[in-house]
Amino acid sequence: MRRLSTDSSQKSSRKLSPGWVAWLVTVGLLATAAIGTLPLASAKGWLISNDEPTITNLPIDELQPGAGKAGLIGPDIFDESKPASADAIKAAIEAVGPGEGTISAAAGDLNGDGLSYSNNSERALTPASTMKLMTSIGSLYKYSADARFTTSVIFDGATVTLKGGGDPLLASSPDSHPYAKEIDLPNLSDLAADTAAGLKQRGATRVKLAFDDSLFSGPSWQPSWDDSYHQWVSPVSALAVDLGKPKEHSDQADPAMSAALIFADQLRANGIDVGDDVSRAEQPTGEAVASVQSVPLFNILERMNVHSDNYLAEVLFRQIALASGQPGSFEGGVSAQTTNLNELGLWSDGQAIHDGSGLSEDNKIAAGNLVKGLQIAQHNPKIRPLLEALPAAASTGTMAIRFADEASTAGRGVVRAKTGSLDRVSALAGYAPTRDGSLVAFALIGNDLPEDQDPRGWFDHVASSLAACNCAAG
Repeated sequence: MRRLSTDSSQKSSRKLSPGWVAWLVTVGLLATAAIGTLPLASAKGWLISNDEPTITNLPIDELQPGAGKAGLIGPDIFDESKPASADAIKAAIEAVGPGEGTISAAAGDLNGDGLSYSNNSERALTPASTMKLMTSIGSLYKYSADARFTTSVIFDGATVTLKGGGDPLLASSPDSHPYAKEIDLPNLSDLAADTAAGLKQRGATRVKLAFDDSLFSGPSWQPSWDDSYHQWVSPVSALAVDLGKPKEHSDQADPAMSAALIFADQLRANGIDVGDDVSRAEQPTGEAVASVQSVPLFNILERMNVHSDNYLAEVLFRQIALASGQPGSFEGGVSAQTTNLNELGLWSDGQAIHDGSGLSEDNKIAAGNLVKGLQIAQHNPKIRPLLEALPAAASTGTMAIRFADEASTAGRGVVRAKTGSLDRVSALAGYAPTRDGSLVAFALIGNDLPEDQDPRGWFDHVASSLAACNCAAG
């Protein structure tokens, strides 16, 4: 049997901000209560609920009795955490007991540079969506957190060309995008209005329309992906709107063509006579009439990790390739990421990268390298934004319905981690603030898991045991 599902989620949530802590914790209580109503089949299918959590005004301390402020995540936590004891970390994990299936597990002080716990940590296993951590690291290694990608319009006097810049969050209109409720996104509607104004200033009200998506090259679909995966990711394009699944012109198999046809309609609505024929162009010449810039890279990474968005990951995979001097293709991304991870000390024998999202079952990553990657993020200011871009347990994104049982209480609202779920694969990698003020990075990858039960509880219990731990050294 091929993959049943992925942990990708597109449900709306509130905007994250420096003051997110109290909100995350209180929402976690409601999300936890909601778990009991989910059918077992939904849990076994590892699907994410589309229900919007309701926020309630409950005291934070009720979530973690006795934790006080030491266990809560605040703006200074990364700089003020205490060193963690290797023995205490190991004891906290071993207290949970062994996981089922084939496990690669590792943990260490987030502020350190080595492992305090290792269980086959060098063995490369299928990481599912925890691969997005490596994609995040590669993105921040090659770009700044405030980098933006530009969608532009070029005019040569007769033809208007919509030129894609690989903005993975470009929307067709202000309210069309799945994430429109949580972040303001650049959109074709505004770009069309600016373009029409610019054309009218130039005395042009009748034009031909072309589009240029040549920034990316090669196949738009990874060969190891099954056709059924279209529910989890769109064909990868340098020019697409609404995650490649717009409601308008949805009959088009080509995301770039869909975007161009939507743009044509919008130009007409702004008084520009656009010919019926829309063609593909490469490297158009002329002057720039208008443009829109993407949100900063950090905001893209935040959505990618919180919602486990596969499309965002695949577009960034190609942007990493381009920034590394490689073609913007799957092959270019593989070459670039292999080199980048080697340079960062995150590559080891047996590892393999085939995409940026983790959808391919052929991906192989060692848990020890995921922990080292989190430690690098803590020590490297350029990569540190990754640590703030992860969902919180029982609160946001793919973690909203996790950490539901009593054994996971300590982790709710404070553990921040990337989830991963494929058929008979589950993974969780991130960090846990301990009860007494340390920060522990962890990575847990399970393959060959039982088909007749939801295995995720063990992963949640390990992370929660670390959160409950008095792990500070000395």
